[in-house]
Amino acid sequence: DCYGRRPVHVPVAGARRAGCLDWARFKELLAIRSHWTEPNIKLILNSRPVLTEHFMETAPLTGASGELADSNKVAAFLSMGASFVGNSIEQIAPETRAVTDMLAQHLGGRANANLYCSFGGIQAFASHFDPHEVFALHCEGEKVWRIYETRAEIPPGGAESAEEIDRAKGAVLMEVRMRPGDLLYIPKGYFHDALASSGASLHLTFGV
Repeated sequence: DCYGRRPVHVPVAGARRAGCLDWARFKELLAIRSHWTEPNIKLILNSRPVLTEHFMETAPLTGASGELADSNKVAAFLSMGASFVGNSIEQIAPETRAVTDMLAQHLGGRANANLYCSFGGIQAFASHFDPHEVFALHCEGEKVWRIYETRAEIPPGGAESAEEIDRAKGAVLMEVRMRPGDLLYIPKGYFHDALASSGASLHLTFGV
């Protein structure tokens, strides 16, 4: 009823509340060092990307090429409140790959999974829209999402300033407080933003 048409929040009853990825699993994934090449990791501090030279280093002689993230430096930035974006999580997490395979099969498209870790009151991304379908599955902490009434045309016509986006996005269509186990679907093109409301927040975004 909602796919491709309108956003929808699917909350989970308290007794069954649980995300599919917890802090312990997050640490396990971070330890798979070969995955954390430059395309697969971003750190955002004070709404600006952290330059990769501050947390990437030349790969050791283990068959990997290029640069890999230094886990100690990544941890230092996280302790300062930097937001973490991990791309293509389905490549290293079988439980996540099962979901992307299911979405690709049932919805007839390519699917991938990104992992986001953020901290209370620190916003990594300003209002924006995605050119693909978004399924956000909340895992740890709490996060408030706002979806706006305007739906942008796809593909975007070019880079826009934050001021132009704020004028274009319209009024708030829905505001949702996401808790572990909750699902939020946002059709492509809807402007949205999110802000962690707890000390730390963890969620997976499945894009199709």
